[in-house]
Amino acid sequence: MAELAQDAAEPKIGAKTLFNALWFPLFFVFGFMIFYLVPFHAPTLHNVDVAVVGQQQATALSTAFDAKAPGAYEISAVADDAAARQAILDRNIVAAYDPATSTLFVAKADGQSLVQALQATFTPVAAQASGAQLHVVDVAPTASGDQTGAGLFYILMVANIAGYITVMMLFQAVAIQGGRKLGVLAGFGLLASVIAFVFGVSLHVMPFNLWLLPVLFLLTQVVGWVTFGLAPFVKQYIPGAAMGLFVLLSIPSSGGAIPVQMVPGFFRFLHPVMPLGNAIDAARGILYFGGTGTLRPILVLAAWFLAGVGLVVLGGAKAKRAAAAEATDLEGELAAEAAEAVPVTESPVLIGHVRDAQGRPVTRGAVTITDHHGRQLGRASLSSAGIYTQSLEDVPPQYLTVVVVAPHFRSAAERVDAGREATTRLDFTLARAHGAQPERDTSADGAAAIGSAGVVPIE
Repeated sequence: MAELAQDAAEPKIGAKTLFNALWFPLFFVFGFMIFYLVPFHAPTLHNVDVAVVGQQQATALSTAFDAKAPGAYEISAVADDAAARQAILDRNIVAAYDPATSTLFVAKADGQSLVQALQATFTPVAAQASGAQLHVVDVAPTASGDQTGAGLFYILMVANIAGYITVMMLFQAVAIQGGRKLGVLAGFGLLASVIAFVFGVSLHVMPFNLWLLPVLFLLTQVVGWVTFGLAPFVKQYIPGAAMGLFVLLSIPSSGGAIPVQMVPGFFRFLHPVMPLGNAIDAARGILYFGGTGTLRPILVLAAWFLAGVGLVVLGGAKAKRAAAAEATDLEGELAAEAAEAVPVTESPVLIGHVRDAQGRPVTRGAVTITDHHGRQLGRASLSSAGIYTQSLEDVPPQYLTVVVVAPHFRSAAERVDAGREATTRLDFTLARAHGAQPERDTSADGAAAIGSAGVVPIE
Protein backbone atom coordinates (compact mmCIF):
# COMPACT_ATOMS: atom_id res chain seq x y z
CA MET A 1 0.00 0.00 0.00
CA ALA A 2 2.82 2.38 0.83
CA GLU A 3 4.39 1.78 -2.59
CA LEU A 4 1.04 2.44 -4.29
CA ALA A 5 0.66 5.67 -2.35
CA GLN A 6 4.19 6.71 -3.34
CA ASP A 7 3.48 5.97 -7.01
CA ALA A 8 0.27 7.96 -6.82
CA ALA A 9 2.13 10.89 -5.30
CA GLU A 10 4.69 11.04 -8.11
CA PRO A 11 3.84 13.63 -10.79
CA LYS A 12 2.89 12.41 -14.23
CA ILE A 13 5.38 12.90 -17.05
CA GLY A 14 3.92 15.21 -19.65
CA ALA A 15 4.55 14.98 -23.39
CA LYS A 16 6.57 18.21 -23.38
CA THR A 17 8.81 16.97 -20.57
CA LEU A 18 9.38 13.69 -22.38
CA PHE A 19 10.15 15.50 -25.64
CA ASN A 20 12.66 17.81 -23.94
CA ALA A 21 14.42 14.78 -22.47
CA LEU A 22 14.48 12.62 -25.60
CA TRP A 23 14.60 14.91 -28.64
CA PHE A 24 18.39 14.87 -28.86
CA PRO A 25 18.79 11.05 -28.52
CA LEU A 26 16.10 10.61 -31.19
CA PHE A 27 17.82 13.17 -33.40
CA PHE A 28 21.07 11.22 -32.96
CA VAL A 29 19.51 7.84 -33.86
CA PHE A 30 17.58 9.01 -36.91
CA GLY A 31 20.42 11.31 -37.99
CA PHE A 32 22.95 8.50 -38.16
CA MET A 33 20.54 6.17 -39.96
CA ILE A 34 19.58 8.81 -42.55
CA PHE A 35 22.96 10.47 -43.04
CA TYR A 36 25.27 7.46 -42.65
CA LEU A 37 23.63 4.08 -43.16
CA VAL A 38 21.22 4.96 -45.98
CA PRO A 39 23.71 6.75 -48.27
CA PHE A 40 26.81 4.64 -47.52
CA HIS A 41 25.66 1.04 -47.22
CA ALA A 42 26.61 0.50 -50.89
CA PRO A 43 29.07 3.17 -52.12
CA THR A 44 29.59 3.46 -55.88
CA LEU A 45 31.84 5.53 -58.14
CA HIS A 46 30.65 8.88 -59.52
CA ASN A 47 32.42 11.09 -62.07
CA VAL A 48 35.93 9.87 -61.25
CA ASP A 49 38.47 11.91 -63.24
CA VAL A 50 40.83 9.47 -64.97
CA ALA A 51 43.28 10.18 -67.80
CA VAL A 52 44.29 7.66 -70.44
CA VAL A 53 47.54 7.84 -72.41
CA GLY A 54 46.66 8.38 -76.07
CA GLN A 55 43.64 10.14 -77.55
CA GLN A 56 42.33 7.11 -79.47
CA GLN A 57 42.63 4.82 -76.45
CA ALA A 58 40.94 7.42 -74.24
CA THR A 59 37.98 7.70 -76.61
CA ALA A 60 37.59 3.92 -76.81
CA LEU A 61 37.67 3.48 -73.00
CA SER A 62 35.27 6.38 -72.47
CA THR A 63 32.75 4.76 -74.82
CA ALA A 64 33.14 1.38 -73.10
CA PHE A 65 32.74 2.85 -69.60
CA ASP A 66 29.71 4.92 -70.62
CA ALA A 67 28.04 1.73 -71.81
CA LYS A 68 28.88 -0.44 -68.80
CA ALA A 69 28.89 2.13 -65.96
CA PRO A 70 27.27 5.40 -67.02
CA GLY A 71 28.45 8.36 -64.96
CA ALA A 72 31.17 6.44 -63.13
CA TYR A 73 34.19 7.92 -64.96
CA GLU A 74 35.18 11.13 -66.68
CA ILE A 75 37.88 10.10 -69.17
CA SER A 76 40.42 12.55 -70.60
CA ALA A 77 43.58 12.02 -72.67
CA VAL A 78 47.24 12.71 -71.84
CA ALA A 79 50.29 12.44 -74.06
CA ASP A 80 52.47 10.10 -72.00
CA ASP A 81 53.21 8.64 -68.57
CA ALA A 82 55.06 11.75 -67.39
CA ALA A 83 52.05 13.91 -68.19
CA ALA A 84 49.82 11.41 -66.41
CA ARG A 85 51.92 11.55 -63.23
CA GLN A 86 52.03 15.34 -63.27
CA ALA A 87 48.28 15.63 -63.77
CA ILE A 88 47.74 13.53 -60.63
CA LEU A 89 50.24 15.60 -58.62
CA ASP A 90 48.54 18.77 -59.88
CA ARG A 91 45.28 17.27 -58.55
CA ASN A 92 43.56 17.66 -61.92
CA ILE A 93 42.81 13.91 -62.01
CA VAL A 94 42.85 11.11 -59.43
CA ALA A 95 44.29 8.35 -61.64
CA ALA A 96 45.71 7.60 -65.11
CA TYR A 97 45.97 4.48 -67.23
CA ASP A 98 48.54 3.59 -69.90
CA PRO A 99 47.14 0.81 -72.15
CA ALA A 100 50.54 0.21 -73.77
CA THR A 101 52.10 -1.00 -70.50
CA SER A 102 48.89 -1.89 -68.57
CA THR A 103 49.97 0.58 -65.90
CA LEU A 104 47.54 2.32 -63.56
CA PHE A 105 48.84 5.45 -61.86
CA VAL A 106 47.06 6.25 -58.58
CA ALA A 107 47.43 8.42 -55.47
CA LYS A 108 46.78 6.56 -52.24
CA ALA A 109 46.68 9.95 -50.51
CA ASP A 110 43.25 10.42 -52.12
CA GLY A 111 41.92 7.33 -50.30
CA GLN A 112 42.62 3.60 -50.26
CA SER A 113 38.98 2.77 -51.08
CA LEU A 114 39.24 4.76 -54.30
CA VAL A 115 42.48 2.96 -55.24
CA GLN A 116 40.85 -0.43 -54.67
CA ALA A 117 37.83 0.53 -56.79
CA LEU A 118 40.12 1.72 -59.60
CA GLN A 119 42.12 -1.50 -59.48
CA ALA A 120 38.90 -3.54 -59.65
CA THR A 121 37.86 -1.57 -62.75
CA PHE A 122 41.14 -1.61 -64.68
CA THR A 123 42.30 -5.17 -63.90
CA PRO A 124 39.84 -6.71 -66.40
CA VAL A 125 40.58 -3.88 -68.85
CA ALA A 126 44.26 -4.83 -68.89
CA ALA A 127 43.45 -8.54 -69.15
CA GLN A 128 41.04 -8.09 -72.07
CA ALA A 129 43.32 -5.74 -74.02
CA SER A 130 46.60 -7.62 -73.87
CA GLY A 131 46.21 -10.46 -71.40
CA ALA A 132 48.65 -8.64 -69.14
CA GLN A 133 48.47 -8.22 -65.39
CA LEU A 134 47.66 -4.73 -64.20
CA HIS A 135 50.69 -2.83 -62.85
CA VAL A 136 49.84 -0.20 -60.19
CA VAL A 137 52.11 2.79 -59.51
CA ASP A 138 51.38 5.00 -56.49
CA VAL A 139 52.59 8.54 -57.25
CA ALA A 140 51.42 10.03 -53.91
CA PRO A 141 51.77 7.32 -51.23
CA THR A 142 50.64 7.94 -47.67
CA ALA A 143 52.93 7.82 -44.63
CA SER A 144 54.22 4.41 -43.56
CA GLY A 145 51.89 4.26 -40.54
CA ASP A 146 48.75 5.02 -42.56
CA GLN A 147 48.09 1.74 -44.33
CA THR A 148 44.40 2.43 -44.98
CA GLY A 149 44.87 6.03 -46.11
CA ALA A 150 42.28 7.19 -43.55
CA GLY A 151 44.69 8.14 -40.76
CA LEU A 152 44.71 11.81 -41.73
CA PHE A 153 40.90 11.80 -41.50
CA TYR A 154 41.01 10.67 -37.87
CA ILE A 155 43.58 13.35 -36.98
CA LEU A 156 41.38 16.07 -38.46
CA MET A 157 38.36 14.54 -36.73
CA VAL A 158 40.04 15.42 -33.42
CA ALA A 159 40.06 19.08 -34.42
CA ASN A 160 36.50 18.89 -35.75
CA ILE A 161 34.98 17.29 -32.65
CA ALA A 162 37.21 19.14 -30.15
CA GLY A 163 35.75 22.50 -31.18
CA TYR A 164 32.19 21.24 -30.72
CA ILE A 165 32.78 19.50 -27.38
CA THR A 166 34.75 22.44 -25.95
CA VAL A 167 31.87 24.84 -26.58
CA MET A 168 29.33 22.40 -25.11
CA MET A 169 31.37 22.19 -21.91
CA LEU A 170 31.96 25.95 -21.77
CA PHE A 171 28.20 26.50 -21.82
CA GLN A 172 28.09 24.68 -18.48
CA ALA A 173 31.10 26.52 -17.01
CA VAL A 174 29.18 29.52 -15.68
CA ALA A 175 32.25 30.68 -13.72
CA ILE A 176 33.93 31.50 -17.05
CA GLN A 177 32.23 34.62 -18.32
CA GLY A 178 32.00 36.57 -21.58
CA GLY A 179 35.09 36.84 -23.76
CA ARG A 180 37.04 34.49 -21.51
CA LYS A 181 35.08 31.61 -23.01
CA LEU A 182 36.42 32.48 -26.46
CA GLY A 183 39.92 32.74 -25.01
CA VAL A 184 39.56 29.26 -23.50
CA LEU A 185 38.22 27.99 -26.84
CA ALA A 186 41.29 29.34 -28.65
CA GLY A 187 43.72 28.01 -26.05
CA PHE A 188 42.23 24.53 -25.98
CA GLY A 189 41.96 24.49 -29.78
CA LEU A 190 45.70 25.10 -29.99
CA LEU A 191 46.38 22.40 -27.39
CA ALA A 192 44.18 19.86 -29.19
CA SER A 193 45.87 20.68 -32.51
CA VAL A 194 49.34 20.15 -31.06
CA ILE A 195 48.30 16.86 -29.42
CA ALA A 196 46.78 15.54 -32.66
CA PHE A 197 49.84 16.65 -34.65
CA VAL A 198 52.31 15.02 -32.23
CA PHE A 199 50.39 11.72 -32.18
CA GLY A 200 50.08 11.71 -35.97
CA VAL A 201 53.81 12.25 -36.53
CA SER A 202 54.88 9.90 -33.71
CA LEU A 203 52.77 7.05 -35.09
CA HIS A 204 53.94 7.81 -38.67
CA VAL A 205 50.34 8.40 -39.69
CA MET A 206 51.50 11.51 -41.52
CA PRO A 207 54.80 13.15 -42.48
CA PHE A 208 56.20 15.98 -40.38
CA ASN A 209 55.02 19.30 -41.77
CA LEU A 210 54.33 22.21 -39.44
CA TRP A 211 52.03 23.83 -42.00
CA LEU A 212 49.39 21.31 -40.95
CA LEU A 213 49.13 22.89 -37.48
CA PRO A 214 47.40 26.09 -38.69
CA VAL A 215 44.85 23.94 -40.58
CA LEU A 216 44.08 21.90 -37.45
CA PHE A 217 43.79 25.02 -35.31
CA LEU A 218 41.62 26.84 -37.85
CA LEU A 219 39.24 23.87 -37.98
CA THR A 220 38.83 23.88 -34.17
CA GLN A 221 38.01 27.59 -34.25
CA VAL A 222 35.60 27.30 -37.17
CA VAL A 223 33.54 24.64 -35.39
CA GLY A 224 33.86 26.37 -32.01
CA TRP A 225 32.98 29.92 -33.08
CA VAL A 226 30.06 28.87 -35.29
CA THR A 227 28.65 26.67 -32.50
CA PHE A 228 29.16 29.44 -29.93
CA GLY A 229 27.60 32.00 -32.25
CA LEU A 230 24.55 29.89 -33.09
CA ALA A 231 23.66 29.25 -29.45
CA PRO A 232 21.79 32.51 -28.72
CA PHE A 233 19.57 31.90 -31.76
CA VAL A 234 18.76 28.18 -31.42
CA LYS A 235 18.98 28.15 -27.58
CA GLN A 236 18.44 24.66 -26.08
CA TYR A 237 18.60 23.06 -29.52
CA ILE A 238 22.25 23.97 -30.03
CA PRO A 239 23.49 20.34 -29.55
CA GLY A 240 21.30 19.24 -32.46
CA ALA A 241 22.23 22.21 -34.64
CA ALA A 242 25.97 21.72 -34.06
CA MET A 243 25.82 17.95 -34.53
CA GLY A 244 23.75 18.39 -37.69
CA LEU A 245 26.33 20.74 -39.20
CA PHE A 246 29.62 19.28 -38.08
CA VAL A 247 28.82 15.57 -37.70
CA LEU A 248 25.84 14.54 -39.81
CA LEU A 249 26.61 16.78 -42.80
CA SER A 250 30.32 17.54 -42.56
CA ILE A 251 31.76 14.08 -41.87
CA PRO A 252 29.99 12.08 -44.64
CA SER A 253 30.81 14.80 -47.19
CA SER A 254 34.43 15.15 -46.10
CA GLY A 255 35.89 12.45 -48.35
CA GLY A 256 37.94 11.22 -45.40
CA ALA A 257 36.50 7.82 -44.52
CA ILE A 258 34.86 7.30 -47.93
CA PRO A 259 36.36 9.12 -50.94
CA VAL A 260 34.17 11.92 -52.18
CA GLN A 261 33.95 10.22 -55.60
CA MET A 262 32.05 7.35 -53.91
CA VAL A 263 29.43 9.30 -51.94
CA PRO A 264 25.92 10.24 -53.17
CA GLY A 265 25.35 13.47 -55.07
CA PHE A 266 24.04 15.47 -52.10
CA PHE A 267 27.26 14.90 -50.16
CA ARG A 268 29.44 15.50 -53.24
CA PHE A 269 27.70 18.88 -53.49
CA LEU A 270 28.46 19.61 -49.83
CA HIS A 271 32.11 18.55 -50.02
CA PRO A 272 33.54 21.88 -51.28
CA VAL A 273 31.37 23.76 -48.77
CA MET A 274 31.61 22.02 -45.38
CA PRO A 275 34.59 22.70 -43.07
CA LEU A 276 35.92 19.16 -42.53
CA GLY A 277 36.08 18.34 -46.25
CA ASN A 278 37.99 21.53 -46.96
CA ALA A 279 40.36 20.86 -44.06
CA ILE A 280 41.06 17.37 -45.45
CA ASP A 281 41.67 18.75 -48.95
CA ALA A 282 44.06 21.37 -47.54
CA ALA A 283 45.87 18.82 -45.38
CA ARG A 284 46.33 16.38 -48.26
CA GLY A 285 47.66 19.18 -50.44
CA ILE A 286 50.16 20.22 -47.77
CA LEU A 287 51.37 16.73 -46.88
CA TYR A 288 51.30 14.84 -50.18
CA PHE A 289 50.94 17.21 -53.13
CA GLY A 290 53.51 19.91 -52.41
CA GLY A 291 50.90 22.48 -51.39
CA THR A 292 48.88 22.16 -54.61
CA GLY A 293 45.18 22.86 -54.22
CA THR A 294 45.36 24.31 -50.68
CA LEU A 295 44.37 27.94 -51.27
CA ARG A 296 40.69 27.42 -52.05
CA PRO A 297 39.94 25.17 -49.02
CA ILE A 298 41.85 27.51 -46.71
CA LEU A 299 39.76 30.43 -47.98
CA VAL A 300 36.56 28.44 -47.38
CA LEU A 301 37.66 27.68 -43.81
CA ALA A 302 38.46 31.37 -43.30
CA ALA A 303 34.98 32.28 -44.56
CA TRP A 304 33.42 29.85 -42.07
CA PHE A 305 35.46 31.41 -39.27
CA LEU A 306 34.36 34.92 -40.23
CA ALA A 307 30.77 33.68 -40.28
CA GLY A 308 31.30 32.37 -36.74
CA VAL A 309 32.69 35.74 -35.64
CA GLY A 310 29.68 37.45 -37.20
CA LEU A 311 27.29 35.14 -35.36
CA VAL A 312 29.06 35.83 -32.05
CA VAL A 313 28.80 39.60 -32.64
CA LEU A 314 25.11 39.34 -33.56
CA GLY A 315 24.48 37.12 -30.54
CA GLY A 316 26.20 39.66 -28.30
CA ALA A 317 24.04 42.45 -29.71
CA LYS A 318 20.95 40.30 -29.17
CA ALA A 319 21.96 39.67 -25.56
CA LYS A 320 22.52 43.39 -24.97
CA ARG A 321 19.06 44.18 -26.31
CA ALA A 322 17.59 41.52 -24.03
CA ALA A 323 19.52 42.93 -21.07
CA ALA A 324 18.30 46.45 -21.86
CA ALA A 325 14.72 45.21 -22.04
CA GLU A 326 15.19 43.38 -18.75
CA ALA A 327 16.63 46.52 -17.15
CA THR A 328 13.57 48.47 -18.30
CA ASP A 329 11.29 45.84 -16.80
CA LEU A 330 13.24 45.91 -13.54
CA GLU A 331 13.03 49.69 -13.42
CA GLY A 332 9.26 49.32 -13.73
CA GLU A 333 9.23 46.78 -10.90
CA LEU A 334 11.38 49.08 -8.82
CA ALA A 335 9.01 51.99 -9.37
CA ALA A 336 6.02 49.79 -8.57
CA GLU A 337 7.57 48.52 -5.34
CA ALA A 338 8.51 52.07 -4.42
CA ALA A 339 4.94 53.17 -4.93
CA GLU A 340 3.68 50.31 -2.78
CA ALA A 341 6.28 51.05 -0.11
CA VAL A 342 5.18 54.68 0.31
CA PRO A 343 2.43 54.80 2.98
CA VAL A 344 -0.74 56.78 2.57
CA THR A 345 0.79 59.44 4.82
CA GLU A 346 3.53 59.84 2.18
CA SER A 347 6.28 59.16 4.69
CA PRO A 348 9.78 58.97 3.15
CA VAL A 349 11.06 55.64 1.79
CA LEU A 350 14.49 54.26 0.97
CA ILE A 351 14.61 51.95 -2.04
CA GLY A 352 17.30 50.38 -4.20
CA HIS A 353 18.37 47.63 -6.56
CA VAL A 354 21.16 45.14 -5.74
CA ARG A 355 23.01 43.56 -8.69
CA ASP A 356 26.16 41.52 -9.26
CA ALA A 357 29.07 42.58 -11.49
CA GLN A 358 27.30 41.20 -14.58
CA GLY A 359 24.15 43.21 -13.89
CA ARG A 360 22.10 40.25 -12.67
CA PRO A 361 19.81 40.77 -9.67
CA VAL A 362 21.01 39.44 -6.30
CA THR A 363 17.95 37.72 -4.91
CA ARG A 364 19.13 36.47 -1.54
CA GLY A 365 20.38 38.77 1.18
CA ALA A 366 19.45 41.48 3.65
CA VAL A 367 19.81 45.24 3.83
CA THR A 368 20.36 46.90 7.23
CA ILE A 369 19.88 50.64 7.83
CA THR A 370 21.52 52.40 10.81
CA ASP A 371 21.83 56.01 11.95
CA HIS A 372 25.08 57.84 12.65
CA HIS A 373 25.15 56.37 16.17
CA GLY A 374 25.01 52.84 14.79
CA ARG A 375 21.45 52.21 15.96
CA GLN A 376 19.49 49.94 13.63
CA LEU A 377 16.52 51.74 12.11
CA GLY A 378 15.32 48.98 9.80
CA ARG A 379 16.11 45.73 8.00
CA ALA A 380 14.80 44.69 4.56
CA SER A 381 15.07 41.52 2.47
CA LEU A 382 15.84 41.38 -1.24
CA SER A 383 12.99 40.57 -3.61
CA SER A 384 13.12 38.17 -6.55
CA ALA A 385 14.18 41.16 -8.67
CA GLY A 386 16.97 42.15 -6.25
CA ILE A 387 15.01 45.13 -4.91
CA TYR A 388 14.79 46.33 -1.29
CA THR A 389 12.48 48.95 0.26
CA GLN A 390 12.50 50.47 3.74
CA SER A 391 10.00 52.97 5.14
CA LEU A 392 11.60 55.93 6.95
CA GLU A 393 8.47 56.87 8.91
CA ASP A 394 9.38 58.57 12.22
CA VAL A 395 13.02 58.83 11.03
CA PRO A 396 14.15 62.47 10.81
CA PRO A 397 16.15 63.51 7.73
CA GLN A 398 19.79 62.57 8.27
CA TYR A 399 22.73 60.61 6.84
CA LEU A 400 22.08 56.87 7.12
CA THR A 401 24.43 53.93 6.72
CA VAL A 402 23.10 51.14 4.47
CA VAL A 403 24.78 47.73 4.63
CA VAL A 404 24.04 44.87 2.17
CA VAL A 405 24.94 41.28 3.09
CA ALA A 406 24.33 38.42 0.62
CA PRO A 407 25.62 34.80 0.43
CA HIS A 408 28.61 34.30 -1.90
CA PHE A 409 29.15 38.07 -2.22
CA ARG A 410 31.30 40.59 -0.46
CA SER A 411 29.36 42.88 1.86
CA ALA A 412 28.90 46.50 0.81
CA ALA A 413 28.09 49.67 2.76
CA GLU A 414 27.19 53.20 1.68
CA ARG A 415 26.11 56.43 3.39
CA VAL A 416 23.13 58.31 2.02
CA ASP A 417 21.29 61.52 2.92
CA ALA A 418 17.72 60.23 3.32
CA GLY A 419 14.37 61.51 4.47
CA ARG A 420 14.40 64.90 2.80
CA GLU A 421 12.54 63.64 -0.27
CA ALA A 422 9.60 61.27 -0.56
CA THR A 423 11.83 58.62 -2.17
CA THR A 424 15.57 58.16 -1.72
CA ARG A 425 17.26 55.64 -4.00
CA LEU A 426 20.52 53.81 -3.33
CA ASP A 427 21.65 50.98 -5.64
CA PHE A 428 24.45 48.47 -4.99
CA THR A 429 26.74 46.38 -7.21
CA LEU A 430 28.19 43.47 -5.24
CA ALA A 431 31.51 41.76 -5.99
CA ARG A 432 31.56 37.99 -5.74
CA ALA A 433 33.47 36.56 -2.79
CA HIS A 434 36.76 34.89 -3.62
CA GLY A 435 36.23 31.26 -4.70
CA ALA A 436 32.43 31.55 -4.83
CA GLN A 437 30.74 30.05 -7.89
CA PRO A 438 27.89 31.83 -9.72
CA GLU A 439 24.54 30.29 -8.99
CA ARG A 440 22.50 28.75 -11.80
CA ASP A 441 19.38 30.79 -12.49
CA THR A 442 16.84 28.92 -14.57
CA SER A 443 14.14 31.57 -14.41
CA ALA A 444 13.27 33.60 -17.48
CA ASP A 445 14.99 36.68 -16.03
CA GLY A 446 18.00 34.63 -15.06
CA ALA A 447 18.28 33.07 -18.51
CA ALA A 448 18.25 36.48 -20.14
CA ALA A 449 20.85 37.78 -17.72
CA ILE A 450 23.07 34.77 -18.27
CA GLY A 451 22.75 35.19 -22.02
CA SER A 452 23.80 38.82 -21.74
CA ALA A 453 26.97 37.70 -19.98
CA GLY A 454 27.93 35.46 -22.90
CA VAL A 455 26.65 32.16 -21.44
CA VAL A 456 23.90 30.15 -23.07
CA PRO A 457 22.06 27.87 -20.66
CA ILE A 458 21.41 24.35 -21.93
CA GLU A 459 18.28 23.08 -20.29
